[in-house]
Amino acid sequence: MAAPSRSISLYRNLLKELKHVYKDKTESPAQIFVKDQFRNFQVTTEKVCRGRNEVYHTGETYLCLLQNLRKYEELHAQYHSQERSVESSANLVGLKLPKTYNPDSNPSNK
Repeated sequence: MAAPSRSISLYRNLLKELKHVYKDKTESPAQIFVKDQFRNFQVTTEKVCRGRNEVYHTGETYLCLLQNLRKYEELHAQYHSQERSVESSANLVGLKLPKTYNPDSNPSNK
């Protein structure tokens, strides 16, 4: 794996993002999997995992995915609403629609 401080930071951030995903569980299967993977791919003098940065890069990729998924859900919840009418959309940007023509209210027809 990469430098120990970067690995610890990545490990903590991954677990934090997984806690956001699995709010109701104390320890999810995904968290257990991440913990096992970090234990299995530690670099020691006797055992070296795949490429030194390959596992770290994979972890960073998953962290990026989890963070962006959480941000997307927040934005979607904030901005996804019912479709607005033309009049309410115009009012939103400070415009007013012209009054609709009603032939019954025209005084010249009387």
